[in-house]
Amino acid sequence: MKKLAIIGTGSAGVLSLCHFLSYLSNEWEVYSIHDPKKPILGIGESTNPTFVLSLDQAIQFNYLQNGNEIDATPKYATVFKNWRQDNFYHPFVGGNLGIHMNSFKLFKYVFPKLKNKFGNKLKKILGNVQTIINKKDYVECNINNKTYKFDYVMECTGFPKDYTDYNICNLPVNSCLVHNIDKPGDWEYTGHVATKNGWMFEIPLTTRQSYGYLYNDKITTKDEAKKDFSKEIKVPIKELQNIEYHFKSYYAKQFLNGRIIKNGNAAIFFEPMSAFSLFLYDKINRSFFDYLLIEDVREQKMLNIGLDEVAKETEAMIAYMYHGGSLHNTKFWKYAKKITKPIVFNSNIFKEIQTAFKQEYKKGTPLGVKDWVFCSNDLLKIDRNFGYNYFSSKSL
Repeated sequence: MKKLAIIGTGSAGVLSLCHFLSYLSNEWEVYSIHDPKKPILGIGESTNPTFVLSLDQAIQFNYLQNGNEIDATPKYATVFKNWRQDNFYHPFVGGNLGIHMNSFKLFKYVFPKLKNKFGNKLKKILGNVQTIINKKDYVECNINNKTYKFDYVMECTGFPKDYTDYNICNLPVNSCLVHNIDKPGDWEYTGHVATKNGWMFEIPLTTRQSYGYLYNDKITTKDEAKKDFSKEIKVPIKELQNIEYHFKSYYAKQFLNGRIIKNGNAAIFFEPMSAFSLFLYDKINRSFFDYLLIEDVREQKMLNIGLDEVAKETEAMIAYMYHGGSLHNTKFWKYAKKITKPIVFNSNIFKEIQTAFKQEYKKGTPLGVKDWVFCSNDLLKIDRNFGYNYFSSKSL
């Protein structure tokens, strides 16, 4: 039997378990390894249709029947508020469904379902992973001072302690204040609210509402951010929960190294704009599965090149959303426009998409343009809603 170990039980770990249990043959055993003492972020998460599809394929998850198990609410779109004069929404292709879910409950709900369906194909090891060592024909893991051997290991282990092996992205926000209100959310979208110091996400769950105020701590002090956050969600400053995160946006220089592949925050982290990170977790899983079908070390380079390209394209898409600014003509937004414009206009993907639309318009087939994170139909909507018109027939 071949053995794949997936370390971590956050969103990336659960998504990976679902994917590989569903697609790997019965020649494989999949090991779920995690330290129950290690906390997860658990701030309430916004997902996309690929996440729901993965749950459905693995455990026949159905929002109407099972959504209450993870405090889920439907997500029909991302709504941008105060970015332009009129609020606008970005729906999923063909009306597909995303969900908002409670991260604290996800693994506890999903794992027993996976075990019931896949039986001995799924194994669990509880403990702290002390070392992971690449060998020629296997990976050696030391877990609670006991040695295990696996054919491959996927690290979904959270934020790196050192960024030497990562590319750092120059995106506008680096800090987040979080507040949860113990009251059900009654909206069916993820809110992206432009504020004077950055933007704020709004996530509804069946048991609570989760808000995250994103800002840049080199431009805005924590006290200034708390003051505006308090105003936005109408909660007195003294009652705000002291939940805060400071982060970098980054992606790995090498996703697959020997027999060890990174996923989740160990591989990539972009600010929570439009749940792009979950899209990338799924992309890593799909690319790695394709690699496992052939297990040719010569293909490692191509896998890493492909994922590096997707990461750069995603960074450019986030910059694309920022670079036109918002209704707030503040220090933050002037800074955001300044640093993101070069990312957009110097990116290969932006130039390729513009050229492709121009060519396809001549043929009368603009919906045939390649994807840039979103499909061509959605790119046209985004382009129009943000008021850019870079891809419109009139501008080209």
